[in-house]
Amino acid sequence: MFKSKNTGVFATKNLHSLTENLTKNELQSLISIIQNKIRIAYYNRIDLGSDEEFLKNFPTNFERDIEILKERYKNGIKCPKCGHSKLNKNGRTNNRQRYICKNCRTTFDERSFSPLSNTKLSLDTWLKYCRFMIEGGTIKYCAEKVSVSVPTSFFMRHRILDVLNLSLKNQTFEGIVCADEYNLNESFKGKSPKKTIEEERFFHNFEYSDLSRCVNWTFRNTHYLSHNPEKYMKPIQVKITTAMDRNGHVLTRIVENPYFKPYSKEKYQDLLYFFQGKLHKDSILCAFNAGLYGEVIHKLKVNFKKAPNRIQQDIYSINHVFMYNKKLSSWLSNFHGVATKYLNNYLAWHSFLFMLQELNEISRIKNLFMQFSTKNLSITKKEIQNRKVEFI
Repeated sequence: MFKSKNTGVFATKNLHSLTENLTKNELQSLISIIQNKIRIAYYNRIDLGSDEEFLKNFPTNFERDIEILKERYKNGIKCPKCGHSKLNKNGRTNNRQRYICKNCRTTFDERSFSPLSNTKLSLDTWLKYCRFMIEGGTIKYCAEKVSVSVPTSFFMRHRILDVLNLSLKNQTFEGIVCADEYNLNESFKGKSPKKTIEEERFFHNFEYSDLSRCVNWTFRNTHYLSHNPEKYMKPIQVKITTAMDRNGHVLTRIVENPYFKPYSKEKYQDLLYFFQGKLHKDSILCAFNAGLYGEVIHKLKVNFKKAPNRIQQDIYSINHVFMYNKKLSSWLSNFHGVATKYLNNYLAWHSFLFMLQELNEISRIKNLFMQFSTKNLSITKKEIQNRKVEFI
């Protein structure tokens, strides 16, 4: 009645016989096809199975709490508020040991004063959320997959991203450091209906007549074939700088342009502030637009090499930075716009994924989870919503 199932052509035992008579060129072509298929499968989000199958790759809740405790207090348990080391045990809550500080009388456990504090969400929920963040999911997509509301998903996302932002912003670079610029339109996505755009706008003094003062027409984005460029101006653009060295360090941040107020004596967080304290004394800075980096070269006393263009691949080339910015632009388009005040968080997120791209997905999820769960950073939803544009 039922037909017996034939053994598949690509069954494991048949693979050797299928590839036995292939030439070297045919094998290389086969490898190239397989690599391409794997790459496509990765960007289409590889299925790690159901939630139960996924969580089997990680320790239990109790074992995870022990890991968090060991990683967070490597140099001994100290009060996360005042740093005092004289503590007493103070009972248990949810099977977690609590401590009380003899100095400030603060009670805490391994999750207190961290992104995991003041939340009823389980570690499993946070771990599953990390899974979909590694995939680059939107807030709504992650909310549906983890079974939380969209506001809760927003809150979870920015608690995680705040930690990544803080951990990556103070990187140092050695050797050849390549830098390039990238522009994005200023965005007010998620703006409160109680506020006007003018209240949220950072570049409120922007005038069309000030465009000529901008470095290399940074904020001028016009239709060059038009006789009336002012008519075709796009929204104000935010300047982003990306720096990379050959050791895998990447830093992408919003950089303030001081040429909006050329006569102001305020200290601006420009390219000099971006590189200050981050370049090794023997570093060589490489960029295409030499004029923008004059003050950096002079004040930080670093060697400079001008790249011939953004495409040519040479020893002193910025092609990989240029391609990184292109991929960043494509990646950001998946979110249908990112509010400028949260942009640095998303830039840090993309840098984190880029630096861990050689690891498998489970390792990246573990790395992300331990990154944010072991840091002293507790921020409320109101503080996230009322945030201003952050530079550097």
